[in-house]
Amino acid sequence: MKTLHLFALISFTLFLTPTILPQTNYCVEPLNSSNLGAVGQNGLYSASSDMGQSWQSVQTGFSGTIYGLCPIDNMTYVSCGQNGTILKSIDGGNTWSTTTIGTNDFAGIGKAGATGLVAVGKSGNIAVSGDLGNTWSSVNAPDNTDLYSICFLSDNTGFAVGSNTTIYRTDDAGNSWQRVLLPAFSIAFNFYAITSLDANTALVVGDDEVVLKTTDGGQSWNLMSFAQQNAHILYGVEYINSNEALAVGSGNYIIKTNDGGATWNPCMVPTQMPVPNLMCVSVYSPKPGLTYCMAVGDFNIFYSSTDNGVTWLSSGSVFAHQVNHQPKNEPKAPLLTKNFPNPFNPTTTISYETSFDANVTLKVYDLLGREVATLYDGFRKAGNYQSKFDGSNLASGVYFYRITAIGGANKYEKVMKMLLNK
Repeated sequence: MKTLHLFALISFTLFLTPTILPQTNYCVEPLNSSNLGAVGQNGLYSASSDMGQSWQSVQTGFSGTIYGLCPIDNMTYVSCGQNGTILKSIDGGNTWSTTTIGTNDFAGIGKAGATGLVAVGKSGNIAVSGDLGNTWSSVNAPDNTDLYSICFLSDNTGFAVGSNTTIYRTDDAGNSWQRVLLPAFSIAFNFYAITSLDANTALVVGDDEVVLKTTDGGQSWNLMSFAQQNAHILYGVEYINSNEALAVGSGNYIIKTNDGGATWNPCMVPTQMPVPNLMCVSVYSPKPGLTYCMAVGDFNIFYSSTDNGVTWLSSGSVFAHQVNHQPKNEPKAPLLTKNFPNPFNPTTTISYETSFDANVTLKVYDLLGREVATLYDGFRKAGNYQSKFDGSNLASGVYFYRITAIGGANKYEKVMKMLLNK
C-alpha cells in the first residue's frame, strides 16, 4: 500500500483546450475492482468507472490542492491537502465534508488498522483519527521536517518519509514517532514516496532516483540505487508483485524493476509537450490474472499500462461534469494494424492509416523501452502507408512499435507488440 505526498512543485504555462481542467493530479488510487479516484489542484476529485479510460471531475467544495487519497470502502474516501485540510466523502465521492487541523499542508494519508487514519505533511504536521476520519487530533513529530508520504506495514507499524533523508517510524498506529537511524549517505536526499509489499518489505524513493529497501519490517534500510548524473526525481512508487515494482518522476519518467529493486530500467511512455512530471503510480487487479497500472501528473496526464508497466498509453482526460466529450468533427485516430507476419524472422511489415495530414513517427523499442529503429519520421498526407522492419541484427524476443501522429491541434499515439523469433 502507498499514499501520496508532495507539495506544489513546479508551475507551467498550460496550453489546453478550455473544456479540459488545467491541473496537476497528485494521487490516483483504486477504489474497487473497476473504479479509480484521483485528486489534485483546484480542490478537484476525479473518478473513473471504466478502469481509467475516461474521467469525470467533482468539485469538493475546497479550492486548494488535494495531495493524498485513502479509500476506506466502496463508498467512503478520505483525502488531505493544503492548509491543514482533511476531506471525507461517504457517498462515493459525490459530496465532501472538510475538517481543518492547524494551518500546515497535509501531503500524505494512510490507513492504520481497521479504523485508524494518519495524515502527515509540512513542518512535521501529523494528525491521527481512530474513527475513520470523523474526528482528528494532532500528535508530536520528532522535529519539524517536511513529510511527504506515509505507509503502514501492519496495523500499528508505519513509516513516514520526508525531506533531508528523513524516515519516521511508529509502532502505535501513529500516536508517537521516532526518527529511523539510516546509513551515512554521501549526500542528503528528499524522500517523496513509500510503498509496502508486506509486513516486512517496503521501498522508498526520492531525489536523484534514490531507492531504499527494507526486508525486515523497517529495522534496517539498504540503498538499492541512485543516479549521480542526469537524475530524475522520483515522486511515486508501487509494487506489482514481489519482484516487480514501478516508480514515476520528473520529466515524464517511469522506471521498472524486475528483481525486487536491485536494478531499474526506463519504461516506454508517450511523448508529451510540455513535458510533465509524473506524481503517482498505482497498481490494481480487477480480477485474477489481470493487472492494470495507472500514473498521473501534470497537465491532466493519465497513463495506463496493461503489461505490468513495460509500455504506457495516454488513457483519458478529465472533463468538468461530463464524460467522453469530443468535438463533433474531431478526426479519427490513426489506425495501426498488427504487423504481418507475427511472429516474424527477420522481417515484418507494419501498416497504418491516418485520416488527417500529420507529422508521423514510427519507432521500434525493445522490452526495456530502448529505441532500436526509426521506421519513419516525417510528414504524411492523409492515407494508407506501410513500413518494413528488419530485425536481422537483433536478438529474438518481444519488441514494441509506436506510431505518433501530430497535425494541428490533433495528436494521437498507439503502441503494439510483436515477436521476433529466430
